[in-house]
Amino acid sequence: KEEAWLKAKLELTQKIAKRLGVELESETHTELTEEGVYESADTRNGRLVANHLAQEKLREKTKRGIKLSIEDVSEVLRVWGFAQNCNRLNVLPGGRKWVYSDTLGGIK
Repeated sequence: KEEAWLKAKLELTQKIAKRLGVELESETHTELTEEGVYESADTRNGRLVANHLAQEKLREKTKRGIKLSIEDVSEVLRVWGFAQNCNRLNVLPGGRKWVYSDTLGGIK
């Protein structure tokens, strides 16, 4: 089940990256770790694409003088690269060693 979800998420990320002209990173986890980065290329790519998508939505909505919608925010979060977090003990389902988790903030 999780593998199917992850595959669909990566395909969506690639599709949006292509539409936006975003070049995805291809480094392996080992290469990134050697550079001092402790996240996968999939996580980094999700964040990269989500940032570009958010910028596009902000430009488009600002130009039209309208506010972002819940759907806009949801679309960005669908591609965001959430990290595997083993420190969220209070929310770990039984038998799981980690959950996808991140801390996000907003500016009004």
